[in-house]
Amino acid sequence: MAGRVISIIYYITIMENLNLHYLEIVAKSTNQVVFAYQLADNQFTLLNQAFEKVWSRNRKSVMKNPASLWKTIHPEDKSHLKQTFQDLREGALVNDIEFRIQTPKQPERWICLRPILLDDEQVIIGQAEDVTAVKKYNDY
Repeated sequence: MAGRVISIIYYITIMENLNLHYLEIVAKSTNQVVFAYQLADNQFTLLNQAFEKVWSRNRKSVMKNPASLWKTIHPEDKSHLKQTFQDLREGALVNDIEFRIQTPKQPERWICLRPILLDDEQVIIGQAEDVTAVKKYNDY
């Protein structure tokens, strides 16, 4: 847990200094999905290679059409996710968000998303990871 907090603080520091280059270096060195999403344009400005392993989708196609991600969200989790992102956009602090996605390789995967709104930039940055194995372990 401490490593996650440190990495999030590191991302915030980087983005506050407006140096996306360093965030890209960090994004290349982790198995977690790292992203930056521009609210004004509704576009990802960063989506690292780990995305493809977690979502089983081509990241370049998702960067061109971010709305296509919505189709992967489990139907039962869509309203909660939509409300949480609305709260985030309105400036609320959001804890980790857990939701399910459906991929061709695996009918149900659990994702833990840690988004942070950089209000001055109108950018959401964050990280996501597949926590399916943890969920299955905790269910037993």
